[in-house]
Amino acid sequence: MRVLVCSAFLVLAGCTSPVKRVATSQNSYDFLVARYNETCRVDLPPPNCSAWQKSLNAWETHLHESARALKLGGGLPRQLAAIKADEKATEKVTK
Repeated sequence: MRVLVCSAFLVLAGCTSPVKRVATSQNSYDFLVARYNETCRVDLPPPNCSAWQKSLNAWETHLHESARALKLGGGLPRQLAAIKADEKATEKVTK
């Protein structure tokens, strides 16, 4: 799925600030998914793993919505606001 989101950026010509914002968010998401896998995919996971997974799932959904909006063109202020909120929510859960 992440390949689909990343490929949407490669198709786009030029580099506008929403594209950079979504791509940066995708990079952050990928990093935190890797940390989630290291931390929570063990025999005795920490108690916050369930909340962490829910947060990552919401973030992934919003990244896909953002990629779709980029393909269609136009502004995407709501999508950018959603991924920003997801980043903050996931940061809170991981601490």
